[in-house]
Amino acid sequence: MTPREIKYVKIGALLCLLLLILSVMSEFIVGWIGIAFTLLFGWVPFLLRVVPQIRWRWGAIGSGAVYASLLLAGGHSFLRWLYREMRNPTSPPTWRMRWTLGGFLVMVLMFTSGMATIGAAHQTAWLIHSPEPLLKTSRGREIANRIKCASNLRQIGEALTIHADTHDHQFPEDLSALLPGGDLYSSTLVCPSSNDDPAIGATTQAVVANLLTPHHCSYVYLGKGLSQPASTDRILAYETLENHQWQGINVLFADMRVEWFDSTQAEVLLAKLKTPVSATQAVETK
Repeated sequence: MTPREIKYVKIGALLCLLLLILSVMSEFIVGWIGIAFTLLFGWVPFLLRVVPQIRWRWGAIGSGAVYASLLLAGGHSFLRWLYREMRNPTSPPTWRMRWTLGGFLVMVLMFTSGMATIGAAHQTAWLIHSPEPLLKTSRGREIANRIKCASNLRQIGEALTIHADTHDHQFPEDLSALLPGGDLYSSTLVCPSSNDDPAIGATTQAVVANLLTPHHCSYVYLGKGLSQPASTDRILAYETLENHQWQGINVLFADMRVEWFDSTQAEVLLAKLKTPVSATQAVETK
């Protein structure tokens, strides 16, 4: 390596170390300063926690690469023709590939930034309309966990909808049926405020088998035997009061909305269910 390359490597290593230190500091700083630290550097521990759990769907990745190549080839051919028909005498003689690549990257960045903006706006609106204060405990960590928990249930609802669309409108027997198709990850079945851990395994079958053991699912599933369309007030999944220290629960309804119920409302709601079950039995609810 040249001295310049070594210098760049050292600078990169120092920046990574600085980000790691700042992300750790955000765990111990409270108040608005702590929130600012979390917003700026909280993504570092998030990536360290989530990236190892990602399962690559190589078929989808291969299809995406083929489609992107076809789009590039077709777009480049069209732009070369258009440029040749419209160019000025003083312009370069042909349309260059790097111009096409630049336009393609701009399009990809616009798409990803649009998706990120929609997600940020959705979560910000949820936070603004939440009845709980932002700085309730440990600079709002619990309210942030409730938001993540509600997001988990929404993803579960989306996976249930996809499953029903491909299985004659029938919901699955249990939540483990959503893992083999890649519609859901095991980490989505764990509430961040609970003491549960995501199910892991070398294969999807191993993950499913691990999921059926206690402390790997934080949600109680009640969709067995149901089909779409179901009553909008029918509960498909909920969490137990233990998840959020008996302060309340998130509930997924059949119309795929998720609502937060405080402890008093939750007790009334759960009392209406004929056979409430514990979270450790969530995957095997009969």
